[in-house]
Amino acid sequence: MTVLEKAKSRGITQAWLIVQLRNRGISIHTADMSRIMHGVLDTPKARLILRECENIMAEQDQPKQ
Repeated sequence: MTVLEKAKSRGITQAWLIVQLRNRGISIHTADMSRIMHGVLDTPKARLILRECENIMAEQDQPKQ
């Protein structure tokens, strides 16, 4: 399952992920985010963003304390 598919299945939007990435100090434009999520853009930064998106979603899956 791709990051995009995982996000959609959780009801997470790309816009929300962009905000979370910016909160972590990673700057990304909406057009670039779309290209990354659809696999069109494959650069070191794109791979970093995909890893961070995975981390963000994994944190959302953990129970709040």
